[in-house]
Amino acid sequence: MGLFLALMILVAIGYKCWVGLKRCPPEQRRKLLIKSVLFALITIIIALAITGRVSWIMAAIAALVPLAKIFLGLAWRGFPFIQAWMRSRKSKTGESFSAKVNTTLTEAEAWEILGLESGSSNEDIIQAHRVLMQKLHPDRGGNNYIATKLNLARDLLIERKN
Repeated sequence: MGLFLALMILVAIGYKCWVGLKRCPPEQRRKLLIKSVLFALITIIIALAITGRVSWIMAAIAALVPLAKIFLGLAWRGFPFIQAWMRSRKSKTGESFSAKVNTTLTEAEAWEILGLESGSSNEDIIQAHRVLMQKLHPDRGGNNYIATKLNLARDLLIERKN
């Protein structure tokens, strides 16, 4: 009778979680699902500990620790190769970030990007570009979009000056 009662309580809790999951907005479903699964695992482990059957779970976890260490080490060493493979896949499909950058730029936008007043000299344009590029270059924490916009602004302003 106790086993039947525990099973009925488990079914009721499962049904309540399912209804809550269905009512939840799509953005929060994943969070709620992860919380529910973790809660269920913790509940199962506590129930096994109370009944004295948790020893085989701890033995299994202890056996998985060395395997996890080996696999994580291999994954860490293979990470640069995975990144290179992902980049090569993107280049084969023609997905390049620089290809998506809008290359149209007005003169007012160019002055604003470089932080200069209209009518500044070529030396001022080059110096402002150099200073911003040192701060915002992709190799120093910036991104390709900003670097491309800086280069476009410099080229446009120098071209219009000449």
